[in-house]
Amino acid sequence: MEHLTHEPPFKITFTPSRVDWNSDVSLVTVWPNRLTVETVDGEQEFLFEQIGKIQESGIMRFMRRLGGAKQFGLLVADRDWFHPPQDRYFRFYTDPPMTVYMPADEAADYEESVFFRVQAVILCGGFETYDVG
Repeated sequence: MEHLTHEPPFKITFTPSRVDWNSDVSLVTVWPNRLTVETVDGEQEFLFEQIGKIQESGIMRFMRRLGGAKQFGLLVADRDWFHPPQDRYFRFYTDPPMTVYMPADEAADYEESVFFRVQAVILCGGFETYDVG
C-alpha cells in the first residue's frame, strides 16, 4: 500500500477513499492525542481532549473513582467496520463531524487493516471510539 505509513504506536498516515466534511481532505494522520488532515487550505489539527465526549454520567464516574475502577477514556469518534473495505469509516466528533473512510485498497483482514491500526493508535492515547455496527 503506497498511501500508508505506519510508525507503531505513534501515528498512522493514509489517503482516505473519501471524507465527508466541509473541505477536501487529501491525507489523514491519526496520532494518540489528535487527528490531523491535509486540505487545500493546509493542515488542520483536532485535539482529542477538545472533541472527545464523556461516556458516562457524573454519578457513574464518581462511583467508579470511589470504587477504584479505571475511568473510561473520552469517545472521539464513531466507527463502523461492517461495510466493504473502502466504506468502513470513523466519524470524528469535530464541528461539523468529519467522516473518514478507509483507503480504496483497504486490507480485508482485520488485523492488517488501516481501520484496526487507527483504533490501536487512538487507544494508545487513552481515547476510545464507539462501535455503531
